[in-house]
Amino acid sequence: MRGMARLRLLPLLSGRVWRWPTISTAGHPWPQREILNVGGSYAVTLAFVLRAGVYHTDRRNSANDATSYALKGVYSLSKRTDLFLSASYMDNKAGSNFGVVSGTVVAPGVGQTGVVAGVKHIF
Repeated sequence: MRGMARLRLLPLLSGRVWRWPTISTAGHPWPQREILNVGGSYAVTLAFVLRAGVYHTDRRNSANDATSYALKGVYSLSKRTDLFLSASYMDNKAGSNFGVVSGTVVAPGVGQTGVVAGVKHIF
């Protein structure tokens, strides 16, 4: 990805994932949940890259859907050291209770914002 960013390309990624229940509910073979995503990155300068993504979780036969919006900036200080800042917002609908961090939960229907900054150094 870094090589593509240095060329100032805008790689776009998208995906679709289906999650089936462990036990078929009412004999229906349909997915219990569908996750759609789209994202990309752009090299603003040779040292600064912006990345963004949108992730939508569609719970079948339910209004309990959620959409997550993520934005990340990475500034390369050297070949092995980067500064980064990431922000994300989880927009929960109805009874959905997904948190910004995987495995966390919030009150049903409540959104959550998360921000993290740091330094990454490769030894």
